[in-house]
Amino acid sequence: MKPKTVITTILVVFVVASAVYLVFTETTREGRRSESASQSTDPMVAGTGDKVIVYYFHATKRCWTCKTIEAFTEETIRARFPEQLASGALEWLTVNVDEPENRHFMEDFEMTTRTVVLVDKKNGVEQKWVRLDRVWELVLDKPAFVDYIWESTNDFLAEANG
Repeated sequence: MKPKTVITTILVVFVVASAVYLVFTETTREGRRSESASQSTDPMVAGTGDKVIVYYFHATKRCWTCKTIEAFTEETIRARFPEQLASGALEWLTVNVDEPENRHFMEDFEMTTRTVVLVDKKNGVEQKWVRLDRVWELVLDKPAFVDYIWESTNDFLAEANG
């Protein structure tokens, strides 16, 4: 085979493999998003019992900052509260407030932008909530962000259970 043909073949195989990889990762990501969306179809009435819900409210179109806030928050909740998540005392939900059925959350939680909100539910009824608006100012400082989410959630859980 000629060197030019070999190089062309290698490049074509690389491009095809890259395209397959991208399609696979996007499909996997969409599947995970669908799971989150299905969990949050009607998050305020889903489930009964006593629990604290950590919501991340987002829009359909999301910037790097919005995606980072969600990623850091979820990572912190999953890493720092595995027992509470497993027992159902704590729940992590993402909600797209651009969807018509979820638009009310902007008013319910007095949000001017997308953010993290902690909600205490007793017997399926909202008791109190707190917005964690500092996520926007801390997003460029991951250790401070993680501490803020961890401390806020830990304190909120203690109040809810105390």
